[in-house]
Amino acid sequence: MNGLFALPQLKDVRHLLPTRSGQSYKKTTLQQKTHIIIHHSLTKTGSAFAFANYHVSKGWPGIGYHFVIEQDGTIHFCNDLETISYHVGNHNSYCIGICLTGDFRTQQPTNEQKQSLKALYKTLVSIMPNYKDVKGHNELKGYEWKQCPCFNYLEVLNEKENVTVQIKEEVKQYTVQQGDTLWAISQKTGVSVKTLLRLNPDINPRTLQPGQQIIIEKQVNKSEVKSPSQSVNQPLKQQNPIEQLISKLPNKVLRYGDRGEDVRILQQALNAINFKCGAEDGIFGKKTLDAVQRVNLMFSGGNKNGVYDEKTKNYIISKLKEKIK
Repeated sequence: MNGLFALPQLKDVRHLLPTRSGQSYKKTTLQQKTHIIIHHSLTKTGSAFAFANYHVSKGWPGIGYHFVIEQDGTIHFCNDLETISYHVGNHNSYCIGICLTGDFRTQQPTNEQKQSLKALYKTLVSIMPNYKDVKGHNELKGYEWKQCPCFNYLEVLNEKENVTVQIKEEVKQYTVQQGDTLWAISQKTGVSVKTLLRLNPDINPRTLQPGQQIIIEKQVNKSEVKSPSQSVNQPLKQQNPIEQLISKLPNKVLRYGDRGEDVRILQQALNAINFKCGAEDGIFGKKTLDAVQRVNLMFSGGNKNGVYDEKTKNYIISKLKEKIK
């Protein structure tokens, strides 16, 4: 736990947030907490205090998240790690929830949020004795339909720190004495005349002057300077192509005549689950319409409309996940 309080951006608000009188969340042990779950608030603005008020208004004992990362990078520590708070239904007992303020259907996390998420994740992994995995809300069974967290958190956590190589040149010099020649300097320093001439291309051996500085050795030292951002040393899973496709599936309604990247991703998914739609050209034409109709017919047991909506997406996701197993 001490590692958490070493995070400079962390603020402990566990005893400051609104709670429901007479109610409290159940507790477990830290050993039972094995997963970290990433959420977004689905609101363009907000705060841990606002979310706590909302959750209490729903009859909950208090805020559902263990941490809220605000848009300025502040990490609000909201619940003890052992708390079984409400954020992922039947999975609450073994999950720690991190929520980033923002609606990432249309926004992106701020750079400050990304850096805080990386730092918090790294710290949690170091203090969770039985840590197993990190997941997005919609990657948990029963929550595939959720539009959460709607950003590529693995890319953020896997982002490598920038390393700058600094080159420092150390130079040793000899001060020319009265009567010195290049040969005499070579004998005194043990550096060959040839090397002295290479290190001092501008000197004239015949016009050496007392007090003149002659370079007798150059040494180049390289050092790596890491950027202030913390990198994640804990090995992370890499998304396979199917997982990437699931994360990119459009959240909006698509229909015949639509065009664009969302349609292309839909076509890619349809072909992947063998509801062939032809070329993945981003045009919702007749072949794509036919494929969507077949998906909807299979999913709804009779509804053959050709509109891609949330139900269509959920069915496609279920078929894609079968390919991962």
